[in-house]
Amino acid sequence: MVRAWAAADPGHAAELEALRRAWSSDFPLERRVDVDAAWRNVAASMRTLPDTARSAPSIEPAPSARVHVLRPSRTAGQQRRWSRIAGLAAAAAVVVAAAGVVSRYAMHRSGSIDLASSRTTHDYAAGAGERALVDLADGTHIVLAPATHLRVSLPSGRTGTRELTLDGEAMFTVTHDASRPFVVHSRYGTTVDVGTSFAVRAYAGEAYRVVVRDGRVALGDSATAVLVAGDVATRGTDGAMHVAHGQDAAGLLDWSNGRLTFQHTRFADLVPELERWYGVHITIASPELRDRFVTGQLDTESRDEAMRALGRTLGAQHVTEGSRVTFSLSSSAR
Repeated sequence: MVRAWAAADPGHAAELEALRRAWSSDFPLERRVDVDAAWRNVAASMRTLPDTARSAPSIEPAPSARVHVLRPSRTAGQQRRWSRIAGLAAAAAVVVAAAGVVSRYAMHRSGSIDLASSRTTHDYAAGAGERALVDLADGTHIVLAPATHLRVSLPSGRTGTRELTLDGEAMFTVTHDASRPFVVHSRYGTTVDVGTSFAVRAYAGEAYRVVVRDGRVALGDSATAVLVAGDVATRGTDGAMHVAHGQDAAGLLDWSNGRLTFQHTRFADLVPELERWYGVHITIASPELRDRFVTGQLDTESRDEAMRALGRTLGAQHVTEGSRVTFSLSSSAR
C-alpha cells in the first residue's frame, strides 16, 4: 500500500524519500562505545587544564544517552501535512513511526560527575504532551510518558548498581548485566530488573503499577515478590499490593508506541491521562458524560483527531480553545 501510494504521485514519492532521510539521520544505527577509552581521554584532558579551569565548580559530562522527544501535532497545517500518510497506518506502521520524527526537540537535561564515587548522574524530563525516548550507553532503551521526570545514576566502572529514580511513568527495556543491577526507585516502591522489559507507573496521587512484558522483575528492596511476563502489580490507596496474572501487557503498554488503549474505562477517570498526553485541560460541562465508558484506541500523535474520536465515542460535542477542551452534550442528546 505504501509503494502504491508513493507511485501514484511524484510528490508522494518525494515525501516518502524525505521521511527515509529524516529517519536515517535522526535515528542512526546503534554504535559501540569504548567507555574506558573515553574516560581515559577525559582524565587526560583534565590533567592538562589550567588551574583556573580545574577549580571550576562543576564539570559537564560527556553525553551518556541519546534522547528524542515526540509531541502530538497541534496545528491544522501539521495535520494536513501528515493526514495522507496517517491513513496508511494499519498497513505501514513504519511510516507512522517516521511521522513522529516531525517533532524532534532538545530536551532539558542536566548532568554531573561524582568523582568521589565514580558515578554519573543525569536528569531527563518529558513535559505534558510529550513522549521521550532515551537510549542509554549500555543499550538499555527507555520510553518516558508525559509529565515524567527520571534521574539516572550510573557507575563509571564495570560493576556497581544502575539506579534510577522515577516520578511519572516509564517503560524500560533493559540490557541485563548481573554485575550491574538495574534498580528503579519511586515514591511508592522499588523495582529490580531480573532480565526483562517492564513499565513502572508512579504518578503522585495515583495508583502505583508495574507491568511486565517480557522476562521477570522483583518488587521491593527485599525482592520478595517476583513478577513474570503478563503480570500486573498494582498498589492502591489502601497500600496493599495486588498482583494479577495473565494480563494483556501489550495493551497496557501501547502508550510506549504512541497509542492509548482503553477497555471500558470511565471517561472522568481518563481525564488526567488525556491531559498529560495531549497537553490540554479538559472540562466536562455535562455531568452525564463523567460516567460514560470508553473502549478503543487513540493515536497520541494527533491531539485534534483524538478529541474528535472521543467526542464520537461519547456521543458528545467538544470545543477547543487553545489548550482548553470542553466536552458537552447537546440539549437533544441529554
